[in-house]
Amino acid sequence: MLKIFLILFLVHSVAVDLNNQAAAFLIVFFDFGSSHKTKKTQKRKGDDIQMRLNIQFEDAINGKKANVKINKYDTCSNCKGTKAQTESDIVTCETCHGSGQVQQNLGFFSALTTCNTCSGTGQRIKNYCKQCSGNGYIKNVVIQEIDIPAGILSSEYIILKGFGMPSPNGGSNGDLIVFVSVLAHKHFKLTANNDLVLDIPISIKSIILEETIDVPTPYGIYKLKLNKNMPLNESIKLDNLGYPYKNSKKRSKLILNITPYIPEFDKNDKQKIEDIFNNSNDKTYKNWLEKF
Repeated sequence: MLKIFLILFLVHSVAVDLNNQAAAFLIVFFDFGSSHKTKKTQKRKGDDIQMRLNIQFEDAINGKKANVKINKYDTCSNCKGTKAQTESDIVTCETCHGSGQVQQNLGFFSALTTCNTCSGTGQRIKNYCKQCSGNGYIKNVVIQEIDIPAGILSSEYIILKGFGMPSPNGGSNGDLIVFVSVLAHKHFKLTANNDLVLDIPISIKSIILEETIDVPTPYGIYKLKLNKNMPLNESIKLDNLGYPYKNSKKRSKLILNITPYIPEFDKNDKQKIEDIFNNSNDKTYKNWLEKF
């Protein structure tokens, strides 16, 4: 609209200063009050609404069909969305005479603006619908099944078509946008690149004896064979046992952070262990110290 105003101002300046008849003709041609015709209002979609859904970590890993209580907005059965108690309660706006627009003089030209009385509808309601209190819709609480895909992340969303606000003029309902929040797990931690991290304590006895230990994963127990020569300051990475990628059969890595610990021994066991190590002929530390 501003661009048109500027065009008219420039054309008017030409007409006044140069007495240009062609320019004066353009003013008349662009005059909003003389040739503008009100376009038929198009039906538009209702507004979208949002809600937040908290889900358990395990449900985000495996996916789930969740039954959720939500608000459902339906067009009022009495007024059919018109907001009026009866059809006769809908009358033509006295201000704009049904056009939805009024002519406003702006100096050297005129323009059509939205009618403030009827907000551009061209109609006025005398008595509002008692069933919906003049809203045009009824709010019902329903139980709706929501399909949560495996691998969904916090702040991602699911769209429920038609569960938003009704259209103000007979169009389709808006949508409900469900933003998901995945609750934290007490052991598994999710990294920025979708890997899962698990801190796991392992006895030095298990490492020395190269035992097979049980490692909990989101998909069951994984049997891990230990090695006495394994580096204790490095993580163990297990492929395809981490967080799933949405809409894919692939998974990220499960990263095990090893925390070695020394189990409790009684006096007799401690003496036995000391005898074992004294006979082990371990010179690693001694050689390192000599080269220091």
